[in-house]
Amino acid sequence: MKRSVILTSLGLIVLLFLAGLIFANRQEKNDGADVATSEYFADQIQKIGINNLGAMPIEGFDAGILMQAFEGLKEEDFNNVETFEGKYLLRNGELVFERTQSQPISSAEKTLSEKGYKTLIANLSSRLNLQVADKADVDKIISKINSGPTKAFVQAGIGQAASALGVTITPAKILEDSRCPVDVQCIWAGQVRLEAQVKNQSVEKKVEFKSGSPVAFENFEITLTEVRPEPRSQKKIETADYIFTFELKKIN
Repeated sequence: MKRSVILTSLGLIVLLFLAGLIFANRQEKNDGADVATSEYFADQIQKIGINNLGAMPIEGFDAGILMQAFEGLKEEDFNNVETFEGKYLLRNGELVFERTQSQPISSAEKTLSEKGYKTLIANLSSRLNLQVADKADVDKIISKINSGPTKAFVQAGIGQAASALGVTITPAKILEDSRCPVDVQCIWAGQVRLEAQVKNQSVEKKVEFKSGSPVAFENFEITLTEVRPEPRSQKKIETADYIFTFELKKIN
């Protein structure tokens, strides 16, 4: 009887030991995958963010810039997200920044750290109720928050470059400005025709714009919506004075 009890106890101890080893092994694997997926998330969120904004932020991505680049992000997603010199906290429904470092303040104090991206994806996983186990799961989460932006306005003069949504427009040459002067009554309102260089990460070409008429460029519709200054009958507009406003709209 005693021998049976001893053997049973030893069997339980062995089973518990083996279960502990299996759990520790799984935990170690999960932690490794967690590091890999959070690094992949940070890399992808920055690449796509640069494409959405049209440029890399000088000091990197902070909460405000990320929410500008990804319209699906919310303030609550940044609760307890770490930065180079502190962390974000959600207080009374408002996102605030709290410094945790004692060294002098730098311009990158609010930029997300590596640990911050790990916390951010954990917060997103919880809010969106999506498990994060591999890169495919990360892609699903990013597709959920990357709903935009889909429209933007930029302004530039001749020879100046303006960027938004990954597209850069550089007005090059005024082909026509037949707009009716504001101090004259005209039968026809006139128009502006402009040659500009338009590019994204893979394509660059010359495009002719006509005021008010959309032009297709890759997956965008670009319209010259405004030209300033307004023409006057007794005053010539110098080339350097022109300011052109463009609307960029994603069409797919």
